[in-house]
Amino acid sequence: MKKLIIIINLFFCLTAFAQKDSVIYSTEVMPQKNDSLIKAQHKKDGLFFWTKSQIEATKMLKIAGSVNGAFGNGLMISEQGIHLGYEQKIRPSFSLVTELRGDLAGYFFSQKLSVGGHYYYDLAKKIKKGTSVNNFNASYLYLKSNVYHSNAFGNFQPSISLGWGSQAQTFFKFAFIDFGLGANYNFATKSITAETKFIIGLDKTWYKTKKK
Repeated sequence: MKKLIIIINLFFCLTAFAQKDSVIYSTEVMPQKNDSLIKAQHKKDGLFFWTKSQIEATKMLKIAGSVNGAFGNGLMISEQGIHLGYEQKIRPSFSLVTELRGDLAGYFFSQKLSVGGHYYYDLAKKIKKGTSVNNFNASYLYLKSNVYHSNAFGNFQPSISLGWGSQAQTFFKFAFIDFGLGANYNFATKSITAETKFIIGLDKTWYKTKKK
C-alpha cells in the first residue's frame, strides 16, 4: 500500500513538472470579440490559448475522384477519373491552383493540366465580421489556363476556362468536396462549351498562426 501511494505521488509530481513549461490547449470560450475558439494563442503564466481567428490555412494538397462534363457545340462528354491538385493562398481571398486530371470516357483516355487561381469573393467580408476564418471552405470564382489531350483527338488542345465553384472540407478536415460550373474556350477548335465538375477525395492542409 505504501508503495502504491509513493508511486501515485511521484506520478503527480512528474506531471506537474512536465506541464510547467508545456503548451496547453483549452476549449474554454475566451472573452474576445468575434473569436470562436478552437486552439489558440494567448500567452499568460506559461499557458497558450489559440483562438480560431488566429489560425490560417496556407496550402492544400488534394487527391480525389472526379466527374467532369463538357456540353455544347455538338459535344456531350462525361468523364470520370483521378484528380490531383495543389492550392496555395497568396491572400485570404486569392489562391494559386495547379491541377492534373486523368479521365476515362468510354474507351477514350484523356489528361488535362490546369494552372490558374481561385477568388474567394466573400471570404474577406466574413473574416472581418468574425463569421469565418482564412481557409479553403468557401465559394469562389475561378480562371484557369488548360492543356487537354485525348486519344480521341490525338493532339494537345489549349484552352481557357472561367466559372463558379464551391469547396468544403469535411470529415475532420481530412476530406473535401468541390463542385462547379463554368465555360471553356478551346483555342484549337475555336469553340465554347459549358463545363461541370464534381470532385470528392482526401486532402492535406497546412496551417499557421497569425502574427499579432
